[in-house]
Amino acid sequence: MRDPQNYSFETSFDLQSFQTLCEYHRIRPQLYEILKNNKTTPLDLLAYLKTQREQWTFRNLAFMAEAKKLKAAFSKADIDIIFYKGGLLSQEIYGDFSIRESSDLDIIVPPNRLIEVGDLLSKLGYKLCRDPQLWGHETFILSDSEIEWHHEEKQITLDLHWRPNNPRTGLNFSYEDCKTYSRFLELQNDCFRLTELEFTFLLLACHRLKSPQRRLCHLLDLITLFEKSQLNWESMTKLIEEFKLQKVIAKTLVSILSIHPNTSLPETLLDILPKNWQHNGISKEDLGCIKIDSSNNKTWLQSSWNFLVYSASNHYSLKKKMTCNSFIFLYPSVQVTRTILLKPKARFLYPLIIPLVYIKLAFQNKS
Repeated sequence: MRDPQNYSFETSFDLQSFQTLCEYHRIRPQLYEILKNNKTTPLDLLAYLKTQREQWTFRNLAFMAEAKKLKAAFSKADIDIIFYKGGLLSQEIYGDFSIRESSDLDIIVPPNRLIEVGDLLSKLGYKLCRDPQLWGHETFILSDSEIEWHHEEKQITLDLHWRPNNPRTGLNFSYEDCKTYSRFLELQNDCFRLTELEFTFLLLACHRLKSPQRRLCHLLDLITLFEKSQLNWESMTKLIEEFKLQKVIAKTLVSILSIHPNTSLPETLLDILPKNWQHNGISKEDLGCIKIDSSNNKTWLQSSWNFLVYSASNHYSLKKKMTCNSFIFLYPSVQVTRTILLKPKARFLYPLIIPLVYIKLAFQNKS
């Protein structure tokens, strides 16, 4: 990815492994546009990427048509809706709604309207994908951030968010934050509410870093967005400071520089980062060999511990580190609420119950 136009494929090349990586990182349409003028690109690889480019164009056309229908239905019901990622983000940053691989439609809605949203989606032909026993419960809404709905006939999955990230990551934005920093995009004779470019950059940076298994598609989005002249760096730095995301942005900049080392960084941005923001601990995360998620091979305890350590590593503030790590013991995860769902007035009992549920889950997984 550092210089794809001039990369030489004349050395030994494993097409199957390359295709697997491309599929995992969701970059096949972009990679076709990048490699189609590289004269050494193997014809079978180019044919594969071209087919994927065409397939995702048709898929994104279907997503766009559905986005219009959802927007109209939500508007009629007087429910605000913010579109997140997907084809509209692709149009915003690439000028082409079809170039990103989007496995679903992402929307963000007010958490206090979720029951109405669920009723509306049911009328539109969508069905809840998981945990119907938890849907609508205040405890679940406070502890999670999204749930999937699927339209069987259209084969479209809708990722319904009431906040962009799970609160246990510590990378917290509320629906109101997203609405405050939103604007409208005109496309195909319609208007869609998206987040402002500066806020979108922060959302993408947090979305990419919420898990160690990062996908290159998000980094390509961030690089393209970073290079846009419309970005207001003063507004960006204020947002970074407001949401205390200095560590997230430091990691993101290291990732961008690992691909484009000559990228010029604005002084206003550098002024808010610690002097050691490029230290080796951060650099190693993106400069090593890219590996597909192997977490299924780890025990439940290993995965949980790794998640705690990783989540804390995304924050400089000791308070933020403690907040995101204590969340798992104070607020129930989906696994806990599936086992015991308490009423809101009894939520104070969860810190006593959570360790017992986790011990039970650990023994179940071990057996």
